[in-house]
Amino acid sequence: MLKAILSKEDSDIVLKEMFKRVGAEDKYDTFDFKKKNWFWDYTWTLEEEQDFIKWVGKFLKEKRYVGKGKKRGMDWGVYEAIKIVGNYGWRTKQKT
Repeated sequence: MLKAILSKEDSDIVLKEMFKRVGAEDKYDTFDFKKKNWFWDYTWTLEEEQDFIKWVGKFLKEKRYVGKGKKRGMDWGVYEAIKIVGNYGWRTKQKT
């Protein structure tokens, strides 16, 4: 899971924030992360996902997982946050 990327403590912070963003913060402590496709259990809007990516990017820079520069033409923190959310983020709600 995220522990391969972040420390256990920081992984918990990021995942708790992710649960909070979908109103499921009370589910985090008992959630089964070993379940296949666990990240399909909740959904968020594209706007909520983008806001979370910005938050994670800032967090990664503050914790010095990434530098302050750019990677592939974008903020390095945001670049890495997009990869994290792409692998572990909630499904995006479809517009109706």
